[in-house]
Amino acid sequence: RTLSVGQGKQLSVEDLHGRCVTPFFASSAPGGKGQGYVEHGFLNHACYPNVTRYFHKGALVLRSNRHIEKDEEILDTYFYPLVPVHLREKACNSDPLNFDCDCPRCRAERALPKSVQVWSRLTWENTVRILGEVALTRARARGDLAALKSSPQISMALQQLNGLIEGTEYRLSEQSLPEAEFRFCLASWAAPAASLGDLFVSVADEYEAASATLAKAALWAEFVAPGAAISLWARSAAYGMAATGKIPVEAKTALEELH
Repeated sequence: RTLSVGQGKQLSVEDLHGRCVTPFFASSAPGGKGQGYVEHGFLNHACYPNVTRYFHKGALVLRSNRHIEKDEEILDTYFYPLVPVHLREKACNSDPLNFDCDCPRCRAERALPKSVQVWSRLTWENTVRILGEVALTRARARGDLAALKSSPQISMALQQLNGLIEGTEYRLSEQSLPEAEFRFCLASWAAPAASLGDLFVSVADEYEAASATLAKAALWAEFVAPGAAISLWARSAAYGMAATGKIPVEAKTALEELH
């Protein structure tokens, strides 16, 4: 079997679903003077890719995220996908890319009511602002966990971030979206949820809250980026183990299924 990846380029594959695609070898090592992973340049972009990209012994390898039909195009993401559509559009429309993404995920987010789109932008800006304030407070504390745990600024920031993330899920659930579109939209908020989960440990020493929040981030991410979700589930498992001495069942099951 072969799959076309553009400009007449053919790739041989064997039982693509859940298996590794033929590695795309570099014309030179990453960071070298060559052209990099030339064959990968034949792949088009989607914010809902059907492969996960990783590196193994100098080779760029793609692994299928889900079942890929015969003659279906292989699509990778050109940048970190777990952000809202207005940021992805900015990345797509910037040099050297300069294109508009019309994947199902982008269409779903653009179809949201204008009021929800404006709310999403403002919520994202507030999230970034709060994370910046937390970073400044942590820098001033110079690693003093006791000072961070007793800081009213940190306590307020965690409450605000948690409220924004819970509010996001509630606001999107109000739209009565089809399941796939709902999950497309939630994936855009996996990164802030993951940041909050890590902050629960680093500034508040709250491992159970961290584990639960990382589990939520992983659930939101895995529909779009299962490779990223594995890392989030692993952190949820680690925090759960630290809190209770046992790996949470949800995290253990997810890691087994995604392996």
